[in-house]
This record gives sequence, structure tokens and C-alpha cells, in this order.
Amino acid sequence: MCFTPAVSLATALIEWALAVILLCAYRRSVLRPFGAIILALLGAYQFSEFMLCTTGQAELWATFAFLSYTFLPAVGLHAALAYLRRRSLPLLIYGLPAVFALIALAKNPFVLQGKCETIFVTILTYFSSNPAWALYTAYYSGFILAAFVLLAQGYRAEHGYRKKACMVLLAAVLLMVIPTLILIGIFPALLIRVPSVLCHFALLTAAAFFIAVHVDEKRKA
Repeated sequence: MCFTPAVSLATALIEWALAVILLCAYRRSVLRPFGAIILALLGAYQFSEFMLCTTGQAELWATFAFLSYTFLPAVGLHAALAYLRRRSLPLLIYGLPAVFALIALAKNPFVLQGKCETIFVTILTYFSSNPAWALYTAYYSGFILAAFVLLAQGYRAEHGYRKKACMVLLAAVLLMVIPTLILIGIFPALLIRVPSVLCHFALLTAAAFFIAVHVDEKRKA
């Protein structure tokens, strides 16, 4: 019996609940809107896994999943820039993932395979077997790395609560990336399930981001 649907739905509900709490209880933190968006996107991805496994509509829900996780690095980088008071160009930051999203919506078929498995979901898309995969991978890993470098610089430069918030945000990135890399290193066959593996560990990232918002809110209290 595949337990992916139950786990995915429970994770989605937790992440959406945390997003609502952020919006309602933390009104002064700079990180609040970014945290809520990241949590909402993570929840949307988990919900798409649940729907893919329970409805069998792979094309619809696998595309929805792709759209959900494609914007995560952009929001994360924007959050780092905003928190560290660095100049940001939203059009540049969100332009590239928007192009990927438009391709996903326009390409038919976009989803080559969508399959519910015991723990993870396998989704192969147009980008999985296309030279554009290199550009997509460069965007995804590059934005995550850029956010990590910015937060590491902020951790060295900031003091007090801001330093603590940077430290927690660094942990948020590592809690999603490091376990994923370790698991794929042990089980190379999981490479084609990277989005599913990454987003399952993202519950830890969601918790860390929630803590970062709490720390930032305390600084402003």
C-alpha cells in the first residue's frame, strides 16, 4: 500500500497552517510574506502529490507540482536580499522561473511521466529529457547557492537577533539540500525523483523558516 498520499496531504496541511499562522501572528517581520509564500508553495507541491496519487490525473497535477517548486528558489533569494537590505530586481529574479512556468503551460505534452510510488513521486517533464534541463538546473541550484552565500555574508556581518535570523535561514537551506544530496548519494536511482525528495525534506526547511520569522519578530518587538 502506497502511503505517499497520506504523508503528502498531512505535510501540505501542516505547511499551509504554518503559513496562516505567519500571516496572522507575525505582522512586523520583513521575512513574514516570504515565509508565507514559501510555505504555501511547499504545501501546494505536497497537495499536488496527493492529488496525483489519488486521482490519476498525472498531466494536470504533475504540471501543478512543477509550477509550485519552480518558484521556490526565486522567493528564497528575494527573501535573503530583502532581509539583508540588498537591492533586488523582482523582474529579474522572477523572470526566469516565469519563463519556465510559461513553457510548462504551453508545451503539450509537458509531463512525460507521473507515477505515485511507495514513498516518493516520480515526475518526468519536458525539461527532464531536453537540453533546457541544464538551464533549469543552473537556475535552481544557482539561486539557492546565491541565497546561501548572501545569508552567510549576513551571518558574519550582522549582530544580535539579525545574526540569529541569518543563522536559522542558513539552516533552512541546509536542511532541505544536505539530506537530499546524502539520500541521492546513497540511492542514485532517486535522482529522477529529486523534486519529490527535496520537497519532503522541505518540512524541516519550513519549520526553520518559521523560527527565523519568530526571531525577526522578536527583534522588532
